[in-house]
This record gives sequence, C-alpha cells and structure tokens, in this order.
Amino acid sequence: MSGNEIESRHHEHGYYFKWDSLSRLCIANLLGFFCFYTPVVLYVETSNTLIRQFPDIALLSSLVVFTVGYLVRPVGAVFFGLIADGRGLKKTYSLCSMLLAGATVGLCLMPPTESVGMTSIIIGYGLRLLQGLALGGAYCTTALMAYDLAPPNARSRFTSLIQITSPAGYLTAIAAVIILKLIMGAEAFAIWGWRVCFFFGIFLFYYSYKIAQGPYKEPDTIHPEKITSRVSELIHSFSHNPKWARRFFLFVFPLGCAMGLSIYISNIYQLFFLQNVLHLDPTVSKFIIAISNLITLPTFFLWGALADFKGALKVVLGGILLVLITALPGYHLMEHIAGLMRVQPTSVGVYAMEMVIVTTLIGILGIVTYAPMITLLSENLPAKNRTTLFALSYNCGFGIFGSLAHVIGSIDHEQRITNYGSIYAAMAFLGFLLIIAAIGNRLSK
Repeated sequence: MSGNEIESRHHEHGYYFKWDSLSRLCIANLLGFFCFYTPVVLYVETSNTLIRQFPDIALLSSLVVFTVGYLVRPVGAVFFGLIADGRGLKKTYSLCSMLLAGATVGLCLMPPTESVGMTSIIIGYGLRLLQGLALGGAYCTTALMAYDLAPPNARSRFTSLIQITSPAGYLTAIAAVIILKLIMGAEAFAIWGWRVCFFFGIFLFYYSYKIAQGPYKEPDTIHPEKITSRVSELIHSFSHNPKWARRFFLFVFPLGCAMGLSIYISNIYQLFFLQNVLHLDPTVSKFIIAISNLITLPTFFLWGALADFKGALKVVLGGILLVLITALPGYHLMEHIAGLMRVQPTSVGVYAMEMVIVTTLIGILGIVTYAPMITLLSENLPAKNRTTLFALSYNCGFGIFGSLAHVIGSIDHEQRITNYGSIYAAMAFLGFLLIIAAIGNRLSK
C-alpha cells in the first residue's frame, strides 16, 4: 500500500486510529506507573518488620523509597521536557521508557544483600532514583501525545483515560504483590518472589517500540536545539513577556501543583496511612485499597466528560475545594473504623466494607481534580515550551509538595506527635496554592 493510500485511510478512519494510538499510550503509561509504584507497595509490605528490627533506619528507608522517588520526578520531567520540546515527544518517550524499563528489570536482577552487603542497597536506591527520573519524562510525553490526538471537543475525555493509568498502575502493583504472595507463600515471596514483580517491566520495552512506530505526528514547533539553548530561550521568553510570566508563576504553576498534590493525598497516601500509621493487617489494607481503586476508575471518564461540557477550570477548582474540605474528616473516619476493626474482630468484614466506602469517596474527590488536568494545563501553556512547563507544574505538586507532606507526617508519626501530620501539611500546602492561583488568575486577566 502506498504512502498516499495509508494517509487517505488514516484520514477516513481518523477516529479509529486515534483510539488505537491512545490505547497504546494508556497501556504503556500503566506499565510505567506499575514499575514506579511496585517499590512503594513492596516497601509498605515490609516496613512494619523493618521498623521492629531496625528502628534507627526505618524512617530513612521510608524517606528514600517514598521521597527520593517522588522528588526526582520534577528533575527528570523538566530535563526530559526540554528534550521533548526540542526533539519531539515520541523520541523522548522512547528514551524515558527504555530507562524506566531498564531500571525496573535491574531491580529484578539486583544482587542479594547476603552476598554484596550495602552495595546491593546502594544499587537499589540508585535504580529507584533512575525510575523517578524516567517516569517524570515518560508521563508528561504520553499525556501531551494523548492531548494532541484528541478531538478538540473531547480532549478531557480522551486525556482522562491517560489519567486512569496512574491509579490503575498502582492497583496493578498491589494486585501483583497479593497474587504472588498467595501463589508462592509469604516466606518464598520475601526471599525471592518479590523479584518477579519487577520482571514485568520487560513489557515496557515492547510498548516503547510500538509507540515509536505509531502514527503520531510531531507539531511544527519542534526545532532540534541543545538543552542549554532551550533553557536560555525559556528564560528569555519569561523576561520579555512579563504578563505571561506572571500568569504562569501565579496561576498555572500553583494550580498544577495543587492538582498533583490533591491526587497524592486523596489516593496514593491511603495505603501508607492504613498499613503504616493505623497498622491494619497488610493483606486487608491492600484489598481495601485495591477494591476502592477499582470502583473509582470509571469516574475518570465521567469527570472528563463534565470538564468538556462545563470547562476544565471549573471542574478542577471544584475538585480542589472538595479535597481541601473533606480529606481530613475522611482520614479521621478511616482511623475510627480501623479502631472498630481492632475492638470487634468478628465484624472485620463489615468494617472493611465501610472502609472501602470511605476510601472510595476520598479517592473520587481527588479524581475530580485529576481527570481534566492535562487539558487544563495544555490549554494554558505556549506550544513551544509546553512539555517543559507542563512537567514543572504537575510534578512539583506531586513530587515536591507530596514528598514534603510525607516527610512531615513520617517525622510526626515517628515521634508520636500525631497520625495526621501528612494530612495537615498537605491541606496547608493546598490552601496556600489555591489562594495564589486565585490571586494570579485575577491579576493576569
């Protein structure tokens, strides 16, 4: 078939090809988040034992596994965002996914601590850092490819399917740990079975190739340049366009941070809170979060459709306000139910279902904010530096502010000050970011 015939068929069946390309992006993104969240789930799985056996290093391990992985995401996102704006989204995604897959398979093949001691731990932390760097770029490139593929009147619906892949990847990591433990037994899983979780990263190599061969066409703004040149150009554009700089730093950036922080505290943090703060049974905790995530997944498309109808900004602001108002009472209710589960062990099943309802409602409120996020940020960013600024806005919220909230909560819990240190910190950050965004929106009009 000639090139013209292929182009004609692409035009005739454009909607099919867009959905076909989007499905590849979604599967690849899901695998990426699975690779990234697997160490988190495994840490939560083993942390209570670690705290009992090595209390002096338990907090440090928590900070490394949670915080470093998240903190380096903005660094990786901005670095690869600069490459994507100069070299193209597809090429950059291929590079990021190869690094992410390689780091994940590397964790599978990591030498045991019995044979190389601390060297194994250092290798593991280094590979975890590489995962964070690579995921920051991989997510941003797939998100913007999905936005470009979407019909103009359905962008929030299309891109909400990419957003599903984050909790779906988290859910898949939880499911993989549960299933492998049931098949192998807890002892075999703890000795060697955990390595199988990381072996699945090999499939990411395949989808990286499929996306690189896909029909996505790069926008006309792509002009290959050195990273230093792109940084200079970005600084120049801010300094010579103060109105746009003011809108970005006072509206787009804090709003992107608020969206990232909202999904972290309303979704990702829940498992850590149940298992490490409330000390619920690990298997019960994972089943609660798994069922909760499964229930919330269809609501992504619903909130995306509402954003297409009412406008992404209205839906996002409403979602942030809901998280700000309800997150703390929701986590208090989770602690109350956990107390009842310990006092009345014969009714654990009933209280577990109540916990599922509470965690589901908290998760849905975060999704209101997260589902239309790609559309809202993309509509407010210039095409030439879009990937870099998108990466900076979202990943600073999820990575930096989410990590700071986790660090504060871990220290407070370790010193027995409060169980809600992370929630208090997240609510303070969220309120501050929302106020700045509101003021910035008014000033930049």
